[in-house]
Amino acid sequence: MMEQLSLTIYHISKKKQSQRDSFRGCAKTRMVESSHNDNTVVIFRCGKFETIAVRHRGNQTLYISDLIDVAHCKNPEYGKLHIVLYISIMHDILDRTQQRPKENDVVQGKKRRHVEKIPGPKIKRPRTRALVAKLEADEIEHEKACNYLTSDKTCCDLLLLRMSYGVYNSPCPSFFLRSGRPQRDSSVFEPHEYISVTLNSEIAAGATGVVHEATLKFLSDKGKVHMMPVVVKFSMKRDQQKRLRHEYAIYQHLASSYVKGVPRVIGLFEDQNSDMIALVMTHTGTSLSSLYPGEIQLVVQDPQRSAFLHVMSNIHTVGIRHHDIRPENLTIDDQGRVFIIDFDMAEISPTEGAKSRELSHLTEL
Repeated sequence: MMEQLSLTIYHISKKKQSQRDSFRGCAKTRMVESSHNDNTVVIFRCGKFETIAVRHRGNQTLYISDLIDVAHCKNPEYGKLHIVLYISIMHDILDRTQQRPKENDVVQGKKRRHVEKIPGPKIKRPRTRALVAKLEADEIEHEKACNYLTSDKTCCDLLLLRMSYGVYNSPCPSFFLRSGRPQRDSSVFEPHEYISVTLNSEIAAGATGVVHEATLKFLSDKGKVHMMPVVVKFSMKRDQQKRLRHEYAIYQHLASSYVKGVPRVIGLFEDQNSDMIALVMTHTGTSLSSLYPGEIQLVVQDPQRSAFLHVMSNIHTVGIRHHDIRPENLTIDDQGRVFIIDFDMAEISPTEGAKSRELSHLTEL
């Protein structure tokens, strides 16, 4: 099929030629093997730009197109080529599916035994002593890392931020400086003086900006590398930044009062080249709305409901009203611990009646 096509190359303006190097670094690659024509087709794609490579294994020839601006390409020949490439991909998938061994095929001299899956609830493995000890050790290590990052004495004032999901892949990080710290005399940061955060996926866009799941990596003062899942909130607009700074102040108050069951804030960071700010905090698991999608009445177990009420009572005790209790703001982690998140609408020094109504609302969820 590929031998009957003429590969048309569309040149772009010299102004866009500089994008080639960055395009190579963040390209997504799709490989298609064609057993019929002994060809390999590679499509490098990044956003609206593509480069197509065709390799013929028989004569060891490789054809590489120029950088193609797909969004502004008006030549119908490229559209035809694109359709044929994706048809080849589908044919290849079908061929590979047919070549897979079936359930009763002989594998390594033994006949596969078909085991029928019985529907039912997923049974959790019982915790062994070794597993419990490992979880406890991991929790202690995580707590030490959080204490180091959130203490006033931490020297991790630089945040290096990368994106790595979907069509986003940052070859060079953006840098943010911790808010509220005095200006440094030196612009050189040692390895233990900065943290690296890689955005893995977007969770949602809300009143405080865009929320991402991310992975944080840093080097402690003892030379040990730590990694942990975190949540990063970005705000670019003034009203969003005002609410995010208010939320940061609420978290600071809760942390100073040693309230458990809320995220621990690693820091508020400011972009030096724009007005963007980023709030980095610990990851607290999955929200109830994600655990029970589409459920009108949430199936929350009594111990978990009691735990949520206990956390809320502690929040009220230190003079804070959440003011936005809903399933999206109630989370449970892998160990069954409950958390209340998103304090951008929180109220300071609420009345006793307001606190009582909030507890009643939480009980009815």
